[in-house]
Amino acid sequence: MPYLPDVLSAAAQYQAALERQDAAALARLARAYHDAYQRIEGKLNALLLETAGRDLTTGEVTRMAQYRSMLAQIGVELRDMEALTRDITRQLADLGIDTGRRNAGDYISILASGETKISTGFMRLPTGAIKTMLGFLADDSPLYKGIAGISEHAPEIASALVQGIAQGRNPTQIASILTRAWGMQLTSSMKTARTAMLWAHREASRATYAANGDVVKGWIWYAELDSDTCLSCVSMHGTEHPIDEPLDDHWNGRCVALPLTVFGNPVEKSGETWFREQSEQRQREMMGGKRHAAWVEGKFEFGALSRQVDDTVFGHMRTETPLKDLVQDE
Repeated sequence: MPYLPDVLSAAAQYQAALERQDAAALARLARAYHDAYQRIEGKLNALLLETAGRDLTTGEVTRMAQYRSMLAQIGVELRDMEALTRDITRQLADLGIDTGRRNAGDYISILASGETKISTGFMRLPTGAIKTMLGFLADDSPLYKGIAGISEHAPEIASALVQGIAQGRNPTQIASILTRAWGMQLTSSMKTARTAMLWAHREASRATYAANGDVVKGWIWYAELDSDTCLSCVSMHGTEHPIDEPLDDHWNGRCVALPLTVFGNPVEKSGETWFREQSEQRQREMMGGKRHAAWVEGKFEFGALSRQVDDTVFGHMRTETPLKDLVQDE
């Protein structure tokens, strides 16, 4: 197909550029979480100094001034992280919309290269118009309600630390409780912001395709195929979909929707074809021994490796199908 290399090359370049901008924003979030952790750690150390060598109940610990100071600090930091997560999520979602609509236009232009009728009549939707169409970015959406719940975890984190003290754990073990809890908060914030950006990018692309229905009749699921690609995305790669169907990739999923135009499908090789071309060792590494053996024995079709699950934020998402659901007797 003409211009196929150009489309796939553009997709790879745009994806890399989006990841660089994403990484810069998330690095800012990580630094903020790190600084907040150090401030909480200072309060925790003061509490540990006060409780050192004493056999205390959880109630006795929670009545200490040092505990109340630590709890207040955790609350302050989580409220700040909540606000920052909200701001960065909005920033990345706006970035996703803008790049999604522009990238979609470029894909269409490449595929329609030389078609004067197409190039002069192509419609690019304004960023604001697309944003109003994306319900998951509304202020009262489950996405932002989830972010608003970050600060509610303060008592939970403090309680875990107090339990460690009451159980007689040493300072290193108690510090690890804080590290683990704070790390989970950071991971959750980063996942939320990144996934909002990626969904916004794909939905902006889809809105652009819909606005150019005279040229675009659907979209194609496109994944970067390598050993790290999840099997759900591998199985979906190259599949064709109607414009009114969202690309429902999983959390942190980086697949993109390429236009299915009147000029044909720019993806010439399906995910299954690509997978079958890999060595048996690589196939086993990606699938796992038991799942690979079941597939080789014909106990399930390759396409069954992707399943749709409900999601409270985005409605539904595609994830890998576990072996127990692929083969009922396993």
